[in-house]
Amino acid sequence: HPASCQRGDSPLSRFAKAHSEPLGPLGDADSSPLSPERLPPLGRVYCLSPSVALQGRVGYNLKDYYFKKAKTENYAARSVFKLQEIDERFKILKAGYKVLDLGAAPGSWSQYTSKKIGPQGRLLGIDLQKVALTLPNAVFVQASILDVNLEELFTSEGIAPPFDVVLSDMAPRTTGIRVTDQARSMELCEMALKSADRFLRPRGSLV
Repeated sequence: HPASCQRGDSPLSRFAKAHSEPLGPLGDADSSPLSPERLPPLGRVYCLSPSVALQGRVGYNLKDYYFKKAKTENYAARSVFKLQEIDERFKILKAGYKVLDLGAAPGSWSQYTSKKIGPQGRLLGIDLQKVALTLPNAVFVQASILDVNLEELFTSEGIAPPFDVVLSDMAPRTTGIRVTDQARSMELCEMALKSADRFLRPRGSLV
């Protein structure tokens, strides 16, 4: 749900509440799609809390059904199924698309996206950690999204905007200090939104 993406009354909070697709406790969206007049200039924004799949569950097990399913299907992480669920409902990834993946490591979202966009598509993944994957239509750069010059990076890697889709599953390195961790998480959310505002094509999708 948009409210789970950010609390309070920041610009990001107001934007998400106004323009996000409402997702239910299990990631299921409202049956009524957004009307054209409600769509933001950059397109649709899909927000899903990292803890959404855990709501209402007791005794959360890191090696649960989805962990085992990800391993069986050779995905780098169970988080791939968050993106898969959104894509299956809203059809945001298509053959030939150009995609920017922020916070790409360990790479499960990039793996899924690579398959969907096909050989004619391009994917640029950025993460502070190294992505230990080789995908035929993807390039990965180890860098901090907060420090890297995206325009220079696009030029050096030969992938020029606008992008059809901007993905962000970024999360800060936690300190255990709640206020600090929330502030860092908010900073990354705002950076993703700014990147989409600058480099996403009209009516593209930000996830």
